[in-house]
Amino acid sequence: DEYRSVAFAVLASGEMLFFRPKTGEIVGSSRIVPEGVQLAIAFPDQSQRNAFLIDSRRNGIILDISRAYAGGGKVNPGEEVREVARFQLTPGVVSADFSSRGSDEFSVVTASVDSVTFFRTRYDPSFVGSTIEVKHYSLLWAYGDSITAVAVDEYGEKVVLGTAAGKVFYWDIRGPDKPRMVQSVEVAKSAITSARFLLGGQSLITGDRSGHLTSWTWVVDTSVVSGIGMHSLNSFQQHSAAVTSIASTLRNKTFVSGDASGQLFIHFQTGGRTLLEAYPTEGGVSLVQVSISPRGDGLMVLDAEGRITTDSLYNPHPEVSIGTLFGKVQYEGYRSPTYTWQSTGGTDDFESKFSLVPLLFGTIKGAMYAMFFALPVAIFGALYTALFSHPKIRNFVKPVVEIMAALPSVVIGFIAALWLAPVLEKQFVDVALVVLTFPLSVAAAMSLWRMLPKRFTNSLLYGSEITLLIPALLVLAYLSSLIAPTLEASLFGGSFRHWLFESMNVTYDQRNSLVVGFAMGFAVIPIIFTISEDALSSVPAHLTAGSLALGATRWQTATRVVLPTASPGIFSAAMIGFGRAVGETMIVLMATGNTPVMDLSAFVGMRTLSANIAVEIPEAPHLGTLYRILFFSGLLLFVFTFLVNTLAEIIRQRLRKRYSTI
Repeated sequence: DEYRSVAFAVLASGEMLFFRPKTGEIVGSSRIVPEGVQLAIAFPDQSQRNAFLIDSRRNGIILDISRAYAGGGKVNPGEEVREVARFQLTPGVVSADFSSRGSDEFSVVTASVDSVTFFRTRYDPSFVGSTIEVKHYSLLWAYGDSITAVAVDEYGEKVVLGTAAGKVFYWDIRGPDKPRMVQSVEVAKSAITSARFLLGGQSLITGDRSGHLTSWTWVVDTSVVSGIGMHSLNSFQQHSAAVTSIASTLRNKTFVSGDASGQLFIHFQTGGRTLLEAYPTEGGVSLVQVSISPRGDGLMVLDAEGRITTDSLYNPHPEVSIGTLFGKVQYEGYRSPTYTWQSTGGTDDFESKFSLVPLLFGTIKGAMYAMFFALPVAIFGALYTALFSHPKIRNFVKPVVEIMAALPSVVIGFIAALWLAPVLEKQFVDVALVVLTFPLSVAAAMSLWRMLPKRFTNSLLYGSEITLLIPALLVLAYLSSLIAPTLEASLFGGSFRHWLFESMNVTYDQRNSLVVGFAMGFAVIPIIFTISEDALSSVPAHLTAGSLALGATRWQTATRVVLPTASPGIFSAAMIGFGRAVGETMIVLMATGNTPVMDLSAFVGMRTLSANIAVEIPEAPHLGTLYRILFFSGLLLFVFTFLVNTLAEIIRQRLRKRYSTI
């Protein structure tokens, strides 16, 4: 049972024994078939709710054993083991399997030397009287090799028949009339000795006579009649003898395999990892059957000498490894390995995907777009303020920019998500036109400034020419709004978004990297500006005066004397701004769409490490796998910024040493 306090075994004599796994004490028994009738095959359901038996009279018997477990380690055998259905089988059954959907629908497949029979049983209990409906379909096996293994998925939709030649035949049994053979795949070079579906029915594990163990998944395949076909997934560590039994858990993609030499492996399907090798029996006795408790925390092994061995299993986080966190992994339903983050799904059998690579990619991408916007504005703004503007202007501009740093990032993210993103989506051509033609407007404004009378310009504070850019920018924005519709109609067919998708196959997401670049750049600019301006203003005055005295212009002095001297401080400002962008949470959380995709396109969003922590941590089970991965990603973010800052400090010291002799 789920508490590992009671287990059951079905004997060939027709008796079901309930016993304590730890001590072997028999706590109850129940006779399933009359005296003198032998049981040939028994298949317990992994959920411990049902079992399927075949007796010596060729009867197939489905049992409900759920009520035999009273809970708390108690057992109610006898009348509590209830027969659900009984039907006649074909002669010479060599292999069979069954699955149950709850306690009222069962699928059974039996295979003999020359035929296959599919059974579908529905049980409808009621107070008036229970009804049992059994449908079956038999067909002659006309595919050559004899059947050696059978597997049915938990939903009763897929059936896999393994043969002595190493082939697997996939059947679709969803149809109400008859099963349909969909595909045959060669999965091994020797006979298939065992097959098992994992939790969810989207992965199949096959073991052969040579000890090879492989997994297969179902993907979209237009070459098969159903549109869904089998595709190779992973290969696992090879057994030293023929695989005799495979068992899977009901919690995740962990499964156990045993072989004829007594060797047992514990595997995890995601990533194709073998976690443990063990020999639970002595003397190399063949393992007949292996089983895992419903919670996946206990093992039970039956060997060829009739001995049952039990042991505990501690495997709380099998999904996590260096390969699954930072490498490409092929998941169920995927044709090839990918970097994917998808921590949760809508069902319990969902295969969690914990690749941190898309989050690292999104973190760096968001920071780069922010720096692409913030660095030129902040550094050139600091250069102008420190070296070219009047002290009165500098004393006004610098405090205003420093106040900008106090603006909460959640406010910036809110404005970016609800105002900037829709505006940029509707008027992208307008904004792009303003950005591209801005240098021309600056040149035009400066030319106009030179045309003004000297008597007028000299009466103003030096550095006041910057005020001329404000009306120039407004005029530019107005002209762009007039030209943009005509330009969009002539160049992009009336819709830039449609043209982008049709011609370049690039989608335009409303909340994308450009929005993040503008918004997060707005948050980073005050930091870079303030530190850079302080560094530029701290350059000794005698260097500037000496340069000007030797005939250099103010621009030559700024670029060849002041900037090299202040470069360590400017570089530090850039690195501090980069660290601020890497660690930003609320702006990227609200303005990026929060999709963990790896796309360099500026028109697609991303998800960062910090935003992922904010999104996932409220729903992460305490001390669970996701919970621990989120804390690890926080540590990873800290290490990343620490390394970047360390590298920046080393470069700053070298720059300082280099330019200290100027």
